[in-house]
Amino acid sequence: MMHPRQDKAALVATNGVFFACLNLVKLPPYAMPGQFNSSNLVTSLLLPPLVPVRVKPGMWRSSKTSYVQFYRIGQVCIFFTGSELLRDGLRNLHLI
Repeated sequence: MMHPRQDKAALVATNGVFFACLNLVKLPPYAMPGQFNSSNLVTSLLLPPLVPVRVKPGMWRSSKTSYVQFYRIGQVCIFFTGSELLRDGLRNLHLI
């Protein structure tokens, strides 16, 4: 569990690096069945310039949010993301 006094910026930066590394690891499996194509590459090249547009409001909102609210919001987002991934996995296995 996260410590409620941990620096919010450090947590967000650590998560960003973690997910960047995770996405790099996923590249070979996507390339094997041919899911990695020019359309994906174009999208990948167009999205990074938009990062500052979303980071600035996020930093502002984060500075206005208490530590407790920040971690609760993060935990709720993780719960719903995990639930969606679990549901998709079960659906792909034809278990639901």
